[in-house]
Amino acid sequence: MNTAAVRANRRKLLILAAIVLLCAAGYMLVNVNFSNPKLLAYAMKIRTP
Repeated sequence: MNTAAVRANRRKLLILAAIVLLCAAGYMLVNVNFSNPKLLAYAMKIRTP
């Protein structure tokens, strides 16, 4: 396979992985009340596997 194509595919894969990680972090942090530690712990407990 062409090395330029391999490099381009690898770059696209890394960009896609970064977007997925940012979306996952955003999902975990949206609508979370950080002022109450018990609510924060509960929110993280139900959102993380």
